[in-house]
Amino acid sequence: MKYADVFKMPKVTKIMNRTSSITNSFVNGIIPCITPTEEEIKNVLDILCMEKDNVKCSYCGDTFTEWDHFRPLVRDKRPTGYISEINNLVPACSKCNQSKGNKHWKDWILSDAQLSPKTRNIPDLDKRIEKLESFEKQTHPIKIDFERIVGSELWKKHWDNCAQLHNYMRECQIVSEQIREIISDALSEQKDLTHIAKCNVKFGQPKPNILDRFKQLFQIQQTNKECSANKIENNIAPPHNDDYISSLKEKKVGIIVQNDFKNLLESNILSEYIIEKLQEHEYCKNAFNINFAVLLKVRNGTNISEQRKDHLGRDRYYATPITINGKKYFLSSQWYDRNKEKLIKFMANHSPQAK
Repeated sequence: MKYADVFKMPKVTKIMNRTSSITNSFVNGIIPCITPTEEEIKNVLDILCMEKDNVKCSYCGDTFTEWDHFRPLVRDKRPTGYISEINNLVPACSKCNQSKGNKHWKDWILSDAQLSPKTRNIPDLDKRIEKLESFEKQTHPIKIDFERIVGSELWKKHWDNCAQLHNYMRECQIVSEQIREIISDALSEQKDLTHIAKCNVKFGQPKPNILDRFKQLFQIQQTNKECSANKIENNIAPPHNDDYISSLKEKKVGIIVQNDFKNLLESNILSEYIIEKLQEHEYCKNAFNINFAVLLKVRNGTNISEQRKDHLGRDRYYATPITINGKKYFLSSQWYDRNKEKLIKFMANHSPQAK
C-alpha cells in the first residue's frame, strides 16, 4: 500500500456550492415554529413505539440528536407549505438527517444514497418503515399557502432578493477563481525558485532572496496590468485600418457581437487581464455602457440554461458558449445601438484587422 492510498485531499470549496444553503435560509427564515405540548410529544413517540427515556433515530435506530422534518420544507427551491410542528417531526440522528435532505423519507431509506439506512445495512428496515408509515397515516400536519397569505407582491420581493443574492455569489465566484489562479501561479513560481535556490547552494553559489524575487515579479505584474488598464479605459488606440472600422460601423451591433467580436475573443490574442475585466459588471458598464458583464464563465455541474439568466429568470447571454484559452464563457446578448460606438473603439484597440 502506498501513502497516497490513505490520503484524501479535502474538497475545493466554492462560493456557488453554498447557494442551496442560501435558498434553505430564505425558506427557514419564514417558517413558523409551533412548540408541542407534553401530550403531543407522547402521542408521536407512542406511534413510533418509543419511550421518553429511550428515544432513538426513527430511521436507523441510533441515539437521536435532533428532530427531523419528516416531510421536507423545501422542494424545487421553494417552500412545500409544511412547517416546524410536532406532526411533521420525528427523532433522528445527524447522519440520517443530513443524508435524507429534502428527499421523500421512504424513497431515501431504500436508496443507495450515502449514509442511508440501506447503505449502512441497518437491520429490520421493514419494521422501521412500517412504524413510519403509521406515523404518516395518523398525523395531520399543517400545510400553508404562504403566497396567498402574504400577497403575491411581498412574496415575489422575497424570492427576488434570494435570486439577487445568488447572482452576487456568482460574481463573487468569478473573483475567487481569479484569486485562486493567481495564488496557484505564485506557488508554482515559489516552488521553482526554491528549487533554484537549493541548486545554487549545492554548487556554492549565493542563495537568492525569494521574497525579493516575489516583490519584483509582483511589481512587474502590476505595471503590466496598469498599462493594460490605461489602454482599455482611456481608449488609447494605435493607428488602425480605417476600412475595417468603417465596415464595422455599417453593421448592426448584434452582427458585430456575434461575428467580429466573437471571433476576436476566440482568437486567444486578448490578454488574461482583459478577459478578467470583461467578466466585471462595473468595468463593462463603463467601457461599453452595457448592463451585464460581457463574459460569464461557464460553471461545471450547474444547469447551463439557468446560468444564463438574471434574477428575474430572463436570458442575458447567448445559448452557445464560446471558448477562450481553453475555458468556456457565455457571451452577453444585451447589446443595443447605444453600445455600438464604444464596442467599435474596443475592437479598434485590440483586433489585428484594425492595425
